[in-house]
Amino acid sequence: MNQNISPELAQQLQAALDSTLETTGIAGATVAVINSEGTWYGASGVSNLETEKPLNPEDLFNIGSTSKSFTSATILKLVEEEKLSLQDTLDKWLPDSIIGNIPNAKDISIEQLLNNTSGIFNYTNNQQFGSDQLAIFLDGAELDISREAIIQNYVAGEDSYFAPGESFEYSNTNYLLLGMIIESVAGNSYQNEVNRLILEPLGLDNTYFFGDQIPEKILARSYADLIGQDGILEDTTEVFSSLAFTLADGGILSNSQDVARFSNALFGGELLTPESLNYMLSWANIDESEVEVGDEYGLGIYEEQTPWGEIWGHDGGAAGYISKMRYFPETDTTVVVLTNQASASSPSAIDSIFSAVNNTLFGEPKNDITTEEWLDSLNNNFVNDLIDVVDGIDSKADLIALIDDQKRLAELDDDAINTEKFIQLITNPDYADDSTQLQKFLKFGGIVGEESDVMVGDEGDNTLAGEDRNDTLAGGLGNDLIFGQGGDDVLRGDLNNRSSGGSVGGDDTIYGGAGNDRIGGKGGNDTILGEAGNDRIWGDAGDDTIWGGLGNDTLNGGSGNDVFVLKQNQGTDTVIDFQVDLDSIDISGLDVNFADIDITQQGKDAVIAVDGADIAILQNVNVDSLSADNFIRDDSSGLLSFPQPSGDNTISGGAGADQFWIAVAETADAANTITDFTSGEDVIEIAGLGISFADISITQQEDNALIAINGVDLGILQGINANSLTVDNFAFV
Repeated sequence: MNQNISPELAQQLQAALDSTLETTGIAGATVAVINSEGTWYGASGVSNLETEKPLNPEDLFNIGSTSKSFTSATILKLVEEEKLSLQDTLDKWLPDSIIGNIPNAKDISIEQLLNNTSGIFNYTNNQQFGSDQLAIFLDGAELDISREAIIQNYVAGEDSYFAPGESFEYSNTNYLLLGMIIESVAGNSYQNEVNRLILEPLGLDNTYFFGDQIPEKILARSYADLIGQDGILEDTTEVFSSLAFTLADGGILSNSQDVARFSNALFGGELLTPESLNYMLSWANIDESEVEVGDEYGLGIYEEQTPWGEIWGHDGGAAGYISKMRYFPETDTTVVVLTNQASASSPSAIDSIFSAVNNTLFGEPKNDITTEEWLDSLNNNFVNDLIDVVDGIDSKADLIALIDDQKRLAELDDDAINTEKFIQLITNPDYADDSTQLQKFLKFGGIVGEESDVMVGDEGDNTLAGEDRNDTLAGGLGNDLIFGQGGDDVLRGDLNNRSSGGSVGGDDTIYGGAGNDRIGGKGGNDTILGEAGNDRIWGDAGDDTIWGGLGNDTLNGGSGNDVFVLKQNQGTDTVIDFQVDLDSIDISGLDVNFADIDITQQGKDAVIAVDGADIAILQNVNVDSLSADNFIRDDSSGLLSFPQPSGDNTISGGAGADQFWIAVAETADAANTITDFTSGEDVIEIAGLGISFADISITQQEDNALIAINGVDLGILQGINANSLTVDNFAFV
């Protein structure tokens, strides 16, 4: 099924899926693709080996540990609602009966659970756990598999892998605990919170949890050689189904369409605020060699280099069900693959399908070096040992010929590999880097080059994230999200990171991160946050909002009506081009009124200070030209003048008691839409019109309340019943 993707590309994708499934010999697979052109959903194979029922794109799979990304997003949504902090420790939210069985529990933060740096023992690594699950599956054994019992039976008494934050170790226990924390924080079940915060807002109607009533007709059966390793497949659909209460670490069932929709919304900035997504994509400050999943791990997401560029996402596996969710930031593309049979081949069946889809979308990898040059870059002893692993390969020339013959390589029989020698080779710590390169080659069918510190988006709405280094990131055309992270970065919102001027680009959101960054919004109405470091920021064209963050920053708004955000105790920022008649200073973060600000003339510049501390320098601005009208804040306290609402705006107050100004001195030219008005907390402000509550009309328009005066619409309150509004919801000044 395709929407907007060309029929030719849809046909090519289906052919690639069918061909690869036939080559790998597994039962079935579904694939979902979302990119700037549209969507494509495909399926191949069967959902049931016994009945040979064809697999459909809508069929459900257990997505295993890909559930962790849903759990992480739920935690971050609760942070947005100010219900918890990532720095909260376990003892704040979990009972003594749990933390008493976890070493260092009072020193482990929620963030360390999310990025697997807690050091907590992984309960699925306990051999007794595997034995017990087989007993339940084979013999119907009745065992307590509640989360509390899992901690007591498989984690209690086990040593930590390391002290909190010292290293990385993938642990399902981390996410089991996160599920319990979600319930403790929200006073609600894990399922209900994921529904409330993710599934319902995104319209994911085909996503379920273990324990739900699953529609059997759309549930793909799963298969694996689970017993005896004798080549005989068992129907493993019910394996681990008893673990309904763990949920948060691997208990979600979904289809490729819903998972792709989730991925696209997550990385595209629809689901989380930019601040939350910035946290999610902040890779743990751990040596890459210690991260056994991907190259870097963030909050329920990992990053990996491929022949087609950098990707973000997560994998999952559960007794035959295998899942892969991936986002390509430079092309704003999501690819999801779900299979219903585990494979022991190298590459795995799901990796072969993933590579075939990517080759169709992006073209086969074009290696910048020859196979011989690549082998020469590896440890010579490693290459010699690799030659010894494959039967019929007696020299480096033989190995090069095998690697360059893709058909021969794909058809290489498992019997041709000395498994014992191969395992010894890839687990030898002296060959760690070489082993990683080899495994990526086998996984993707191409040489993976060194990670680049330059990322350039395309014409879509890209999300780009750097690392703890000096990155150059350019969003390209479109409304982009750009996160510099650590290092002295060059960040641009437009297509060309070296272009001058500011006439191209979309409405970008850019976070500099730590380091002394150079940031340019280019064209569009951009939001730019320098964060830590002494940054240089250019808003360029458009109505930009600029905040330097920590450090002594240099801010340049460019053309347009720009807002410069000031914060106390974060350094002295220099505004290069403040335009008195166009630009504004936002002092919401200073917690003062205009009367509390000292503005003095120092040479040609106006200096803004609070309590004797310089906050900002406005270059070439005369103090006498400034007034209260140049300063704004987000509430009505003090003596400030508020800018006239222009109308046709969409406003969200977020958490807390908000005041929404929908008219000041005169009516706006169009109604403003308020998305999250909360009766009893928020207030609608109308100033300078000399009216009272009796003078306004409030009517119902579908699900929204419409506020008007004399036939002129002032505001639309989304999701509010008009009859619920009273004079207490308004302030007239």
